[in-house]
Formats: sequence, structure tokens, C-alpha cells
Amino acid sequence: MKAKYLFPSKYKKIGWLILIPTFILGLYTVITEFEPEFLDVNVFAILIEGIFQDDNRLFGFVDNNILNEILGVLM
Repeated sequence: MKAKYLFPSKYKKIGWLILIPTFILGLYTVITEFEPEFLDVNVFAILIEGIFQDDNRLFGFVDNNILNEILGVLM
């Protein structure tokens, strides 16, 4: 395996400093279902499904809390 594609080990500390608080906050949001209101944003959706409705649409905007997406990217 060629090691030239890997980051140097000095970035390991930065990775741990990002991973540990993100993991703790992610666990907290899963357990308590914490969703701050200032992260509610209209986002573009490819498929919009109504669970008990016949209102299935393609390509539209949905009101969504983006905390899960932010934590997923950081993790």
C-alpha cells in the first residue's frame, strides 16, 4: 500500500478533537431527540413522500432540521 495518499500523523490529534465531541453530541441528539429550531431550514429534496397521503412528488423543498447532516459530515 502506498502511504503517499495518507495524511501525516500530526493530523490525528485534530481528528480526535473533532470526532469525540461530535460523537457525544450525536449520541445526545439520538437519545433526547434534540433538534434546535435555528437549524430548521428549507432544503431541496429529490423525492417527497407523504406517509398517509397520496402526495408523492419529485423535486421540491422540504422543511428539515440539518443537525443530523452536520454531525454526519463531521463524523
